[in-house]
Amino acid sequence: GNDRLIILKNAEIINIKGKNELQNAINKELGLSYLLFMNSIMFGQGIKRLIQESNSDKKKLFEEVFDLEYLNLAKGIANQDKAVILNEINQLESESLSLKKELEANKEAYFDLRSREKSFKKDLREKSRKLKEERKDLTA
Repeated sequence: GNDRLIILKNAEIINIKGKNELQNAINKELGLSYLLFMNSIMFGQGIKRLIQESNSDKKKLFEEVFDLEYLNLAKGIANQDKAVILNEINQLESESLSLKKELEANKEAYFDLRSREKSFKKDLREKSRKLKEERKDLTA
């Protein structure tokens, strides 16, 4: 009644349970996935179907045929790294802007204090001069 597929390796039956395990074993032995195997057969029968495949299916097929999956992994890693770096750049730019504002405020405070110091010294000299004159007038 039931269909059964038996895989022999070195004249010994390989005990495989379940459709997924069986498909994985076949893929491993062929060195191809089911999709790549089927498209290879269809490719041999004519290129028309390949041409009719959707762009995403064509892309997947060619990635698998030419073993380009690592490029997608690399692209994913690069995109993650890019996102982290852009986040760091945004944080640093924000911090830089904050520090520039703080620097401007400190410059303004510095120049204000310098101006007040000059005024204070001028007033001090003027008061000192007046006090010396008053003392001179009192002692004369």
